[in-house]
Amino acid sequence: MYTYKFVDVKHSIWTGKSKENIESIIEEYASLGWRLSQVIPVLGSAAMVSKTKIIFEKKVGDDFYSGKGRLGLIDEDSFV
Repeated sequence: MYTYKFVDVKHSIWTGKSKENIESIIEEYASLGWRLSQVIPVLGSAAMVSKTKIIFEKKVGDDFYSGKGRLGLIDEDSFV
């Protein structure tokens, strides 16, 4: 059985570029034991990407990291 974490990264309405570095987010979660499951671009108006949904998975029962990661993206309340 797995537990899943869903992360939304917003994109600029002017440039279409993500407002956060997606690679850094993936590396951050991976360093905490989360495995990348899927990356989904979500289209908004004018067929531009409005956000990217990143899905991570982790086996239930794996040791969970407590505390904040190096980027401060994750806190201990994020874990089930």
